[in-house]
Amino acid sequence: MACEADRDQYPYGYFADPATKKPIDEFKSLKIEHGPPRKRFWFVSIPNLKLQEDLLFVDPKGNEWEVKAGFSFNGGSIPWWAWWLCYPTQPECLTAFCIHDKLCVTHECNSIIAAYVFWCAMRANGYYRLGAFRNWFCVFHFGPAF
Repeated sequence: MACEADRDQYPYGYFADPATKKPIDEFKSLKIEHGPPRKRFWFVSIPNLKLQEDLLFVDPKGNEWEVKAGFSFNGGSIPWWAWWLCYPTQPECLTAFCIHDKLCVTHECNSIIAAYVFWCAMRANGYYRLGAFRNWFCVFHFGPAF
């Protein structure tokens, strides 16, 4: 759990080393393996991605969200024609999409909390406020409800 000092230093939460649970201060990019593109009816989506190292995000409330290596995710089921609104493969967002996809699969929390964690992870990775809000809006209103 995060302490009060962590909230002042990391207002949006932070990515941490899964082994030590200590904050990682630099930008957190993912080590991933790309699969073939998924084809659906009238659009081609981004390829399935496979996480190659453990990922740990601690939200501002101190909740720890861990994704284990080997987890497959798609970075958002967003049709290519809507990528101008929410581009799913931006490095600052990919970690947030990974965490959100894991929460959608495991149902560790409800969809409202999953969307909140998604927004916090983007902001913690340095993604700009308006872009994070736009992506959160799309996930919150058009993503899965559970």
